[in-house]
Amino acid sequence: METAGRILVVDDEPLIVKLLKHNLEKVGYTVYSASNGREGLELLEAEPVDVVLLDIMMPEMDGMEVLRRLKAAERPLMVIMLTAKATIDTAVACMKEGAHDFLSKPFDMDRLQITIRNALQTLSLSRQVEHLRSEVAEKFRFDNVIGKSRGIKQVCGLVAKVLEVDITVLVTGESGTGKELIARAIHYRGKRKDGPFITVNCAAIPENLLESELFGHERGSFSGAVAQRVGKFEQANGGTIFLDEIGEMDLALQAKILRVLQQREVERVGGHTTIPVNVRVLAATNRNLEELIKEGKFREDLYYRIAAFPIDVPPLRERRDDIPLLAHHFLEQSAGDCNKRLTGFTDRAMEALVAYGWPGNVREMENVIARAALLATTEEITCDDLPALQHGLTTGPAPSLLAAESIVDLLPKEDILPFEVVEERIIRHALNIAAGNVTVTANRLQISRATLYRKLKAYGIEA
Repeated sequence: METAGRILVVDDEPLIVKLLKHNLEKVGYTVYSASNGREGLELLEAEPVDVVLLDIMMPEMDGMEVLRRLKAAERPLMVIMLTAKATIDTAVACMKEGAHDFLSKPFDMDRLQITIRNALQTLSLSRQVEHLRSEVAEKFRFDNVIGKSRGIKQVCGLVAKVLEVDITVLVTGESGTGKELIARAIHYRGKRKDGPFITVNCAAIPENLLESELFGHERGSFSGAVAQRVGKFEQANGGTIFLDEIGEMDLALQAKILRVLQQREVERVGGHTTIPVNVRVLAATNRNLEELIKEGKFREDLYYRIAAFPIDVPPLRERRDDIPLLAHHFLEQSAGDCNKRLTGFTDRAMEALVAYGWPGNVREMENVIARAALLATTEEITCDDLPALQHGLTTGPAPSLLAAESIVDLLPKEDILPFEVVEERIIRHALNIAAGNVTVTANRLQISRATLYRKLKAYGIEA
């Protein structure tokens, strides 16, 4: 038995209406009926309907006019057209006006039920997509941004200014400050919100693969290119591409990114034709690009292209007023994830949170609170539940994990190990202390995320 589906039959032939109503109700559908187009439109105002079975040839108002009115009203339903005089031209005209399908009379009842089932599945997917879009839009509303500090309010103010303008935005700030969240807010609250949002982490992809990842490649263009591949810029067409960690990109690829920004077209690796793309480019970095320009590691012309509208996200240590708000927010999330009743923090625990340097910023705090929620044995988080903070309660960056007392237990006392073995042990030790957080680990080891990603891959370490 069908458990879902409300069907409206609109046909001026009583026998057809009676036949359809009988057969569809028998398999569980709720069926309404109308004898003409005007009556059908009036019924739609009063009853929720999923699928309309609509006859084309009717007096006063034919089915095509009803279909046009339904399309203009943007009603969330599927329309299946019915006619005794089927032609290809009529079918094409119906589909152009937005009909889901087209059936000829007399129709096979089994085929009709399959068509209705397909229409309901399509409608369900459409509603799910709309629901997800609404959830995403709600998630990235400005009044949902957690923080009351002057710094975070300034960031929100700048974001509001670029929502309806396709200007290139460069989001700067330390790792873990929420640069990607800012980029997503710009996309999902802006005029391109119905288009794709494509993220590329320039630090996490090896240099020899990044060009193919961004621009795609043709079959046979290099060893392993067994099929054509569409790049991220093409995938983002009509929406936004977010180039995270753009400061890690090599100079040769920077030149190609500059060309895309100037010409609004890409060329796949191994290809000979250009492909136009309509994308908004957002970029982010935790590096000082002006210093990289002086060092000859970043193109000045590209910098001025991507930094048309810069937004700097302050580190968490510079907006300590936000720490209690963020801590309670993450605790509420973590309590739900681990199915615990957690009411808050002891005074000493909150003092420790506020005093800590947060080198990994908001991302580190989220991980620290998640771990504390798992460790907690009471309804309040205590200092004992925050072991990561005991490595450095400081108002500045946390101390490096390369201090001798941090690694002495990792090394044999009477033997000399190869450097690679020592390095791997240090990285594993650092990851363990940082609860697997790559950003925090890189910060405390005082290396870039790109360098750490390469070493993780070289040593086969998963993080």
